[in-house]
Amino acid sequence: MEKDSKSQIIEVALELFGEHSMNDVSLNQVIKASGLSKGAVYHHFPSKKELIKECVISFWEKMTTEVINAPIENMPLKNVLAFLQLKSAEIIEEGKQKNDNIFELYIAMLFYVRKEPELIPIPKKYFNAFKDKLIGCIKNDQERGVLKKDIPAETSALLILTAAEGHGLYTISCVLNNPQQELEDLLNQIYNSIAI
Repeated sequence: MEKDSKSQIIEVALELFGEHSMNDVSLNQVIKASGLSKGAVYHHFPSKKELIKECVISFWEKMTTEVINAPIENMPLKNVLAFLQLKSAEIIEEGKQKNDNIFELYIAMLFYVRKEPELIPIPKKYFNAFKDKLIGCIKNDQERGVLKKDIPAETSALLILTAAEGHGLYTISCVLNNPQQELEDLLNQIYNSIAI
């Protein structure tokens, strides 16, 4: 029962943080939206800071699980890049439907982790899980003779990840005119530079 109410509080808080911002949502608003008593919420989270910390952990753990469960291990890199483009389009559409609040929440989570060094391993786990999957795909394509072997798989994976993440940040800030086409062009250029 305790785990259920704690999870419920985190879920409600993340929803409120996504609709508004972490700074603008009070613990009382979370209590009211959760439908639980003040005592039940304070039992799990004696302060807003503790609640935010648990929300950050939950947010990144969910992202890590989604990446780990993404079925890309045995896909050719070309298909993985198409998968990335599809996911990017879904995220952009979700951001539009939620008035870009999902992007603000993501950025807020990044900044919060930066201020709380003990949380840094959480997004690192997400990043490394995705990087390891990309490395595996690249190495498979290198063995198949599709990609150059003289470029380390780790370097190519890091290039893809940082390009996609940077593209995402530019998309969030509305700098790009045609984000989906520009991401496709960017990933194609990276692929062509490592393809045989």
